[in-house]
Amino acid sequence: MADYSKMTDQDFDKILEELVGEMSAAQILAYGDVNMVLREELNNEVLSLWEKRNPNKALPPNGALLKGIRCQNCLSTGPFKIEVKGMVTVEDEGNEPLEDIRWDDDSFIKCFECDMEGHIVNFKEGD
Repeated sequence: MADYSKMTDQDFDKILEELVGEMSAAQILAYGDVNMVLREELNNEVLSLWEKRNPNKALPPNGALLKGIRCQNCLSTGPFKIEVKGMVTVEDEGNEPLEDIRWDDDSFIKCFECDMEGHIVNFKEGD
């Protein structure tokens, strides 16, 4: 049997790095707890990179006036141009802002992000 007492930590690390360098990422992640440890250690970096690569998917869903509405093409949560119905006070000199706006599933909608057009029903998120 070999005598490893003369092997230094540097010797061991150098050989280990050589062996790891010959492996694919999938092979490395398959070893024991490596995947779990790296997921824990790199969690924030992974989330940040995913957010940069998927900017529209990372947006939280709308929760107020546009609740349940998201562009199904680019996944944007707005803003949108929407055909609305409402009441407005109009005088010869001009008008006040639109009040009590509303729309329904058949109202026209256009995404500012990708210019997709359709009706509200086409922009509703699945349950």
